[in-house]
Amino acid sequence: EMQLKFCFLLLVATAQAIPILENKGKKLNERASNLTFGTTYGLDVSSLLYPSTFQCLKSDGYTFVIVRAYRSDCAPDGNAIHTIANAHQAGIEYIDVYMFPSPRCSKSAAQQVSDMVTALQGVEYG
Repeated sequence: EMQLKFCFLLLVATAQAIPILENKGKKLNERASNLTFGTTYGLDVSSLLYPSTFQCLKSDGYTFVIVRAYRSDCAPDGNAIHTIANAHQAGIEYIDVYMFPSPRCSKSAAQQVSDMVTALQGVEYG
């Protein structure tokens, strides 16, 4: 119970749960009996999370994370590489990244994307 409370507090403090539809679960109706639905849980992660947190989340049914890899202050997120590695270590199945580009940045949009991709060179995601 203590681990669950700790996990919940970390989840509330550092990430936002995102349920999405997936093809599994219950019948939608008689006419479309071959269609099913269920819920898949994942996280939008914008800060460093450790393997123990990801292990806790995985045990609660979370299967994917989307990690912030570029911040709106025109710089790659320094925590992204470690957070991605920690998610892999915990056995999270699907890992991807997102960015917050900035139109006020002196860098072009293309340069911001290039900076993010360069910062993630050699990192497994997507």
